[in-house]
Amino acid sequence: MSGRSLAGNLPSHPAVQGRDVKRLPALALAVALCVTLPACARGTGGGQPTTGVQGSATIGPMCPVLTQGTPCPDRPVPGATIQIRNASNTVVASGTSNAEGRFRIAVAPGHYTVYGKNPSGFQKASAPVTVTVPSGGFASITVTFDSGIR
Repeated sequence: MSGRSLAGNLPSHPAVQGRDVKRLPALALAVALCVTLPACARGTGGGQPTTGVQGSATIGPMCPVLTQGTPCPDRPVPGATIQIRNASNTVVASGTSNAEGRFRIAVAPGHYTVYGKNPSGFQKASAPVTVTVPSGGFASITVTFDSGIR
């Protein structure tokens, strides 16, 4: 561009002749906000969130008797509802674990408590997990459900 303002060139364009050119800066600002605000909510860099909580939802124990040397790993919980609450106990974000029990939920950096609700009819919700989300990254946690097997 040659240093002249874009608005200075617009009146000669047939689409804006006879219109109030003073409104153009406000219109340009409105369009810019509509385009950039959703991107700001996602974070920078291609629309992917840059901070939040990620991890897995598991249930265990899965064996009635644990024997040394015999593995009995916890199992993933697909479809678990994961809620992230702030210090005021307000839900600020939520998501659902995938088929492998994994989740990734975008939230701003800060201190949170994460709760899980199992969709499979287990009566107990997960124990709350406290987490600090760093700036520029994701905090990794495991949300564990008690199977009731003893």
